[in-house]
Amino acid sequence: MKSLAIVICVVITAFAALANEHKSCESGHHHHEGEEHGEIPHGESVEVSASALSSMAINFAHPAKRKLALTMALFGRMELASNARFGAPSSIPGRITLKVCEFDRVKKGDELFSIDSPAIKSLSNEIAVLENRLEVYRKLKTANAEIEMNLKIKKAEKAALIGNAEELNGIVTVRAAADALIEQIDVADGSWVETGAAVMTLVRPQVLRFRAVVPAADAAKLMDGMRINCGGKAARLVIGIGGADGMVPVYGIFEKESPAMRAGERVGAECVLDENAELVTALPDECIVQSGVDKIVFVRDEKNASRFIAVKVGTGITVGGWTEVKGLPKDGHFEVVKHGAYELKLALTQKHGEKPVGHFHSDGTFHAGEDH
Repeated sequence: MKSLAIVICVVITAFAALANEHKSCESGHHHHEGEEHGEIPHGESVEVSASALSSMAINFAHPAKRKLALTMALFGRMELASNARFGAPSSIPGRITLKVCEFDRVKKGDELFSIDSPAIKSLSNEIAVLENRLEVYRKLKTANAEIEMNLKIKKAEKAALIGNAEELNGIVTVRAAADALIEQIDVADGSWVETGAAVMTLVRPQVLRFRAVVPAADAAKLMDGMRINCGGKAARLVIGIGGADGMVPVYGIFEKESPAMRAGERVGAECVLDENAELVTALPDECIVQSGVDKIVFVRDEKNASRFIAVKVGTGITVGGWTEVKGLPKDGHFEVVKHGAYELKLALTQKHGEKPVGHFHSDGTFHAGEDH
């Protein structure tokens, strides 16, 4: 019954503001064209107590300029990019000691495994012998080109075997090249591994790409390299190879960081087909609610954070979860209720003395329509 209590609280505070609202409506100064004057159009308001505001978990969106007229909506999922996985092979033969377990999360530079390598120990001994011999000749102030050449060769061999790993006393330590998840370990702790053996596979879960499947007719309107917006991040469009079913996969490759999502998560994206298309003011669809024959949005009062003004808007094109709105200021520097707009509409309806058509469930949530 928590949601019911919230609605009752909202309605009570709404009635408290009714008298003042009625006076403001009689003043005759509320017929402003918001987009011309840059002011929030006047309208009926709902005032919510601080406790009810917190319980309703209201969040907000800002009007944005978008090219909706020539925009294609793409619906797909996030998936791991091709470079999200990488391996950590053994560069030398030896006996391995694992430092991590499967599904551990590691940071860049964390130890993954070490290898006790007889080959490295043997090379180190040969290098030490050659250095000692060369030191004797240096003390005698006599050059020995053959020893110097052999020493360079042995050092190069050792460096090639170690690669980017670390070595101390014949033990080579391999560290994580990036923040990652240990997806799979292919060898047992303490086993012998050869050069090039796959030791483990790591995956960077945050390195993602967007994938959608569109009909061939829609794919024909797209071109490689077009910009798309996915999860608030810019990406480059790549068109895949279509199948016999007439569907074509399309991908969004993020040039910088990908959205903070998980592989497999559903997401919508937008592709602007014509960069010269006209910009229009748009809001997320959740912001717009139907009230009788009107469509309204609730704008937070800049002078009173607990007061929300119901503004009638005209609507136009809807693409990818965004709808063109008319009747709002052009600057867009104000907050429009996103989550919580329906509850505010319910309070406004009861403020007029109307009974909302709907029913409450046992958990206190209100649902429109008759209860069957």
